[in-house]
Amino acid sequence: MSADASLESLAEPIAAAAEAAALAAPSALSLIPPIVVLVFAVWLKRPILALVLGAVVGLLLLSPTESLSNFSDIAVDVMQDETIGWLILVCAGFGALIGLLIHTGGAVAFGRFGAQKARGQRSSMFMTFIMGCIIFVDDYLNALSVGEAMKRVTDKFKVSRQKLAYIVDSTAAPICVLVPISTWAVFFGGLLEDNDIAEKGKGVAVYIEAIPYMLYPILAVIVVMLVALKLMPDIGPMKKAELAMQQGKPIDCELADSSSQPVRLQHHAAEEMPYHTSDEYAVNSIEEEFESSNKQGKVHNFMVPMLSLIVFTVLLGDSLSEPDVLKGVIAALVFSLIYYGVQKLMSLSEMM
Repeated sequence: MSADASLESLAEPIAAAAEAAALAAPSALSLIPPIVVLVFAVWLKRPILALVLGAVVGLLLLSPTESLSNFSDIAVDVMQDETIGWLILVCAGFGALIGLLIHTGGAVAFGRFGAQKARGQRSSMFMTFIMGCIIFVDDYLNALSVGEAMKRVTDKFKVSRQKLAYIVDSTAAPICVLVPISTWAVFFGGLLEDNDIAEKGKGVAVYIEAIPYMLYPILAVIVVMLVALKLMPDIGPMKKAELAMQQGKPIDCELADSSSQPVRLQHHAAEEMPYHTSDEYAVNSIEEEFESSNKQGKVHNFMVPMLSLIVFTVLLGDSLSEPDVLKGVIAALVFSLIYYGVQKLMSLSEMM
């Protein structure tokens, strides 16, 4: 073999390796933005800020010198997208409806009504579960309404706050996922359309078809029901929390340390415990609404608007399997404003 041939034979694998490296480099770099998102989401506990930082890092990797102009151009393009516009309108509509339900005292009244039906430990847990299934529009509204209404009742019947938190939280999100008239369904429907999995305007319909295959939320709801009815035994830390509650020495979930003995606090039925979540801004906003809401609200001021949302969403859609959530929430808003206006629960300025 000649020297030239030897060099050529050596050059070929080197060139191939270089080409492979060039092809692999973009793939490897593409992992950096999601890693940045995960790290900052865990560190800062601010998912939206983490997503923005991830997007900025991605743009810097694509074109460091034009990242600012690219960011503004992409932001404008996203806001002009038909699906994103639809998603913003629907979520804004749901937000307005939720605000009305809270401000008029309907959400508080419904929670109070459910609490009155509890007669013992099992019934208090089961009513918590049932109320969580009925408030399907939004998981924040669900968790805050049910938690606020039932915590004193479950305290009375010696249900630990840990179990109450489990029942509330593991009902709220799964129910919102399984009911297609919710903020979750709207969001996922928008994603299906935006990624060309569903035709424009058919995102929620495709989402409905996928519901039978959503095993986690289905199983989560079933397990919560079994736990609430005491058909499934408590295990691990939950068992310890329940035993401590029965002995009158509840374990405080904020102060307990897994590496030491649980911290026990005096616990009273009327004791207030703050509600904590990773998305503190949204929760604090809704909590403030609850504080300023009409404490003399009536149950019908919650149930009638909720029923109107279901009816309008189905009637204004193309069929039962293709509801129109945007038209439904707008119609429900108009109806609710008239309904509350007739009762003089809100002034015109408050409605606006």
